Amino acid sequence: MEILRRFVAHPQVSWDFSRVFQYGPLPTQLAGLLALTGLGSLVASRIVVVLGGTLSVVLAARLAQRFSGDRAGLAAGLALALCPIHLQASTTFASEAIYLPFALGTVLAALDDRPLLAVACAFGASTTRYDAWLWLPLLAAWWVWKRAGTSAARDETDQSDPTDRADRRSARASRVRAWVTAALLLLGPASILLANALASGHPLAPLTHITADHARLAARAEAQYGVLSWRISMLGYWPAALFGLLTPGFFVVLVPGLVRAAKWRSKALLPISLGLFPLVLYTGKSVLLGSFWPMARFALGPAAFLLAAMPALKPRTLVVCLLLALWTDAAIVREADGMPGLGLMAAASSPVSRLPADLEAGADALRASRGPVALDRVPTYEDIVIACAARRDRRDVEHLPPGVVPGLIVSIHGGALDRTLHETETAFRHRYRMAHAVGRVTVWRLAGRR
Repeated sequence: MEILRRFVAHPQVSWDFSRVFQYGPLPTQLAGLLALTGLGSLVASRIVVVLGGTLSVVLAARLAQRFSGDRAGLAAGLALALCPIHLQASTTFASEAIYLPFALGTVLAALDDRPLLAVACAFGASTTRYDAWLWLPLLAAWWVWKRAGTSAARDETDQSDPTDRADRRSARASRVRAWVTAALLLLGPASILLANALASGHPLAPLTHITADHARLAARAEAQYGVLSWRISMLGYWPAALFGLLTPGFFVVLVPGLVRAAKWRSKALLPISLGLFPLVLYTGKSVLLGSFWPMARFALGPAAFLLAAMPALKPRTLVVCLLLALWTDAAIVREADGMPGLGLMAAASSPVSRLPADLEAGADALRASRGPVALDRVPTYEDIVIACAARRDRRDVEHLPPGVVPGLIVSIHGGALDRTLHETETAFRHRYRMAHAVGRVTVWRLAGRR
């Protein structure tokens, strides 16, 4: 939302790290163009994600229907529709809801041998989330193997027969098209690498930032829980994430379908492979290297691919799965108050997003204050949430010009300002008094002011 508001204020093609940071650039452009029609940033962003989330459900159903029929398609669509993180992403400006229809569309177009549509969808997926960069090379390799391999078989014909010579020319042309399509599938990553190379001379700038961020968060987790225990726990993280994300009933019925689909000649092998590969890679980076910090929402894209293996369910089984899904969503909402501990863990996957009481207090203070204000910076991102809820540009409240003395400071536990103010009650060379504190947030006012 912060990047979107900057785009609306100063419209321009934002494709490099200096403008969109570690996020895929396409969502800003899509919602930004819609916002410029007069809808505003908030309404435009919600329209984009609701449409994306709804289309994702339709495409997930169509993918499962392709392999196991209408009842499987219905079950897969309902599983994604009731997925708590998918509901959250489809009602907030989260890139997962925009990414999924492009990702699923890419696979469906590939299976239908529609290269132009596959290339267009692949571009959308890979410029929305970097998750697509993991599986796109696999899809490109599959395309060459499937399309060029078929034409190679036709190439082994009798060269003396005119009909066979025509077949050989057709086969060679088919191989060329397969290689060209495979290359074009990677156009999205190439555009981002090029944009960053031209803007800063660092084509891998967003990936470098993401890698460093994950390494830092993983190191902090290992320091808190112990290296061995943390890495061992990562072996079960993604199965557990899929269990909660797909909800228990749909997960249990999907597992046998995955086992049946994980065969070399399975028709669903392509989407299943594309879904499993990122999870295997994440596990390896966490367990072997300790350089990846997992988030359950990273499993949403793989889960949508894995739903291709959903079997056809009997009506009674489907009803049980639906009831379990609704119960799971309700239980998560009940616990997801966003406060440290279970509430914060539940909030990360809650189908209904709400601001924790302490962050709301910080946003209220910033929103109501006039004149210069300051917001603490923390590595756990609460400052982003507070600034967004307060409708403040985070750069303005975290980076005050020299000589400006804020009349109010919102400090956050773990931030430099919070530590200094609690120890010395001094910041910006002035004294401050504590106005009130709620959870992780403390509001400070300049001494002598009300």
